[in-house]
Amino acid sequence: WRPLRPEGGAKRVVVLILDALGQNLIQQEEPHLKSVLEQVAIRETITSIFPSTTVNCLSSMWSGTAPAQHGLIGLHLYFPELAAVGQMIHFTPRFKRLPDALVEAGIKPETFLPVPSIAQKFSQVGVNTYAFKGYDIVNSALSQMHGRGVAGNYGAFSFADMLSQMRQLLETQLQEKMYLCAYWPTIDTLSHHHTTQGQSTIHELRALFRQIKTVFLDELSPQARQDTLFFIVADHGQKAYTGEVIEVDELPELKELLLIRGAGEPRVPYLYAKQNKVADLTDYLQRNFAAEISAYPSQLLLESGLLGPPPFADTVALRMGDITGIMKKGAIFVSDSRDQWVANVFKSSHGGLTHDEMYVPWLGFAL
Repeated sequence: WRPLRPEGGAKRVVVLILDALGQNLIQQEEPHLKSVLEQVAIRETITSIFPSTTVNCLSSMWSGTAPAQHGLIGLHLYFPELAAVGQMIHFTPRFKRLPDALVEAGIKPETFLPVPSIAQKFSQVGVNTYAFKGYDIVNSALSQMHGRGVAGNYGAFSFADMLSQMRQLLETQLQEKMYLCAYWPTIDTLSHHHTTQGQSTIHELRALFRQIKTVFLDELSPQARQDTLFFIVADHGQKAYTGEVIEVDELPELKELLLIRGAGEPRVPYLYAKQNKVADLTDYLQRNFAAEISAYPSQLLLESGLLGPPPFADTVALRMGDITGIMKKGAIFVSDSRDQWVANVFKSSHGGLTHDEMYVPWLGFAL
């Protein structure tokens, strides 16, 4: 960010997170995004974190800590105290969608992450934080985790509505030091169903950038632009499925080796072996699916620093299970009927370490 303000002095920072906006999309669609891209002062490619999935990435963005430190390392996490695997976007058990059932079971969103939020950190130095996102998730358990200490939570009914609300806040709070973080999911949603190359996905990206220009950038007054920096970034990209599937229910030997199924996600499964079967599980995967999956001892992967440096969250080793699988190419791991639904309905996903999943844009504007 320093090239935007080498002498310092920025008072307001605006970060727009476009879910699943991979760098490959920016490069491919550059001629259609020119009206925004020609205004950037910083244009870089950065890497996502591992696993390259929304709950993990947003938790790092909202805490300023690594995955191994905040512990929310995947869409589905095992809760031994509940004897269940939970889905972390809707805070529901994996076996049936019951939104916020984990809250009813005693899991408290406000204390789930063992690290303070960036809003709490910023407030200590006199900077207010504001969160903008879709109306339907503004008060979700995940938003409560991330939004501890925010000065304001704004729910939007459309992308244009969100941009308008962001602009209005900047216009009405001209002297306030603030961090404004906005999130929009539609590229991710459409990429799952149509791939990043689908016409719906491409036209959505173009429409979002047109609105960034016409609703936000073009409408900001000189007063609101003063001492304000604006960034566009993504949490991750997506990788199209290529047909390779490890389907547990169709593999009796693999099924017999697993104690708990469904943790992690199809691109990064966390595997829990039955007692004294870790070596057998590793050997089975290496013998039969070396082209589809890299299977690592989870403790070794944690200590390697792939999920970030110490200090590690107390829960992170348990949540990684015995073996962490990293899927190769566009392969997926189908643990159960829930994953089978994903395999049947989705055409691409994320979580792994391929270029398409990991490389995202970092666009900076000195308004």
